[in-house]
Amino acid sequence: MIKITTILEELKNISDNHTIWNSELLEQIQNEKIDRNQYKFIFSQYLYYSKNFSRLLSSLMMTCSCDKLRAELTKNLWEESGGCDLEERHSNLFKKFLCKLDVDEEKIIFEDFSIDFFENYLKLLNECSLFEKATVLSFGTEYIIPRLYKIFINGLKSSGFSESDLKFFTLHVDCDEEHAKTIEKILIYSIENEKKLDLDRIKYKLDQCLKLREDFFDQIFNKIKILRFENIFENIIDNKKAIFNPDNLYFSKNKKPINLYSNKNTEYNFEVGRIPFLCDSFDPRLLKILPSGSNELHKHAHETIYFVLEGSGVASIENVRIDIQKGDFLHIPRWVLHQTTNTSRIENLEILAITDFNLTKKITGNLDKSYRKNKSYEIN
Repeated sequence: MIKITTILEELKNISDNHTIWNSELLEQIQNEKIDRNQYKFIFSQYLYYSKNFSRLLSSLMMTCSCDKLRAELTKNLWEESGGCDLEERHSNLFKKFLCKLDVDEEKIIFEDFSIDFFENYLKLLNECSLFEKATVLSFGTEYIIPRLYKIFINGLKSSGFSESDLKFFTLHVDCDEEHAKTIEKILIYSIENEKKLDLDRIKYKLDQCLKLREDFFDQIFNKIKILRFENIFENIIDNKKAIFNPDNLYFSKNKKPINLYSNKNTEYNFEVGRIPFLCDSFDPRLLKILPSGSNELHKHAHETIYFVLEGSGVASIENVRIDIQKGDFLHIPRWVLHQTTNTSRIENLEILAITDFNLTKKITGNLDKSYRKNKSYEIN
């Protein structure tokens, strides 16, 4: 018979290397491309799973014939339920977190895929043997939570949440490893008492439960991509006048733009500021390159129109070199390598750059802070 440690290592390996860790949603969270409004949607949908989670543990308890192990599992349920303080039950801590997100629980409309995620999870468990249930809830559920929630925590902190706001997640990072070990004991017990061990079926069940969560993440991300454009499309289709601030319609040349990023070292010498117009698609900027300086050779999702305000220089677009001077226009296509150099040793080269960053960031998920990854940049 296969050693228990070998079985556990194989199951652990499936969880550690599952495709769920490559999901677009987790990738965008790790790259700080999810904003606060998108987190609202993600975690309002996650509530359905969170508030029903104790039902999954109960399914395992009903199947386990060992009273000692049921007693240990009761501790997991006790902690999930908040112990003596029902206000501290995990589902309630999650609701408190939603309040920090300005989500009104009473107004949440759960998507069909959010309900299906939990109900299919429960259905999967109810069709499992004790060994399979313990595998699903140990290596497919509790075991992955610390790693998963650390990703959530880092992403949420980058969006301005404090440690105290994230108690639900930090609590699970601390306790779910222990919860996984409790269920692992049931797993070992079931291995020792299993008359016929079908390891391939067990691995299949583990993969199934991880895929259910992965599919849930994929459907959330697909919905987020639609939500990013929803307001723009509604305003255009419904002939709805955009909300505007009368004080935000004019920008004087004597004003200083909002700093975006800059790089002032021996190789580069430039700064980029945003003109604070409230545009749905456009994001106008002022690029200032100091004498004999340049910006970096780079490319990006948005396209740009340059209008040279002051000075002269050279723009390199892929293999094309173009001399530019005051009054010239220039087009920078999407994803094309380009660089601009100030050829003067005296004057600044100043360029008005009209980009469609506000539109393309909705597709790529780029936020200001994630836009420049070069560590030599000062990103404001």
